[in-house]
Amino acid sequence: MVRQITTKLADWYRRSDQRLPWRGIRDPYAIWLSEVMLQQTRVSTVIGYWNRFIDKYPDAQSLAAAGLDEVLEMWAGLGYYSRGRNLHDAAKLIVDDHDGQFPRDPEQVRKLPGIGEYTTAAICSIAFGESLAVVDGNVERVLCRYLGIDGDPRRGDARRRVRQAANEALDRDHPGDHNQAMMDLGRYICKPRKPLCAECPFS
Repeated sequence: MVRQITTKLADWYRRSDQRLPWRGIRDPYAIWLSEVMLQQTRVSTVIGYWNRFIDKYPDAQSLAAAGLDEVLEMWAGLGYYSRGRNLHDAAKLIVDDHDGQFPRDPEQVRKLPGIGEYTTAAICSIAFGESLAVVDGNVERVLCRYLGIDGDPRRGDARRRVRQAANEALDRDHPGDHNQAMMDLGRYICKPRKPLCAECPFS
């Protein structure tokens, strides 16, 4: 049942063709920026901010060289300002500890300020093709509904089952596309309220 997710999801992702400015690129810096901004923020809001940030700070060096007040002024309106502070701190670490190159090793990525397990998997799968399954609230919701997993997906047996299913379903030939498709499915179709079940590839 889990393996059916892989093919059906890939077909749906190709048909849905979500046009976002950070899609189809392999720049880990740009992907990192989008993933941090998308935490707690709607996609429609993030697009404008992401474009302005990339124009002003096209790489870790330019972001690290900027003053924190300037960065937070650019961030104004996105909320959760700790994300902006962590971005700035992480950019400085990338410059100081990684010669300005975004690290490829997931363990090194995980050590950057503000980057957790989910963001590490997202960046490394999309930018570097690492076989890491993302598990966020959207993915948890999709898998719990599809597989009939009861309980809190963030704890105990439900958490273990969700993560096992996410890893088993992962398309290891195209992990980045697969992860983005899972997140899109949860964001646009398998919504917390009033899910569009008739449009779901797993219905």
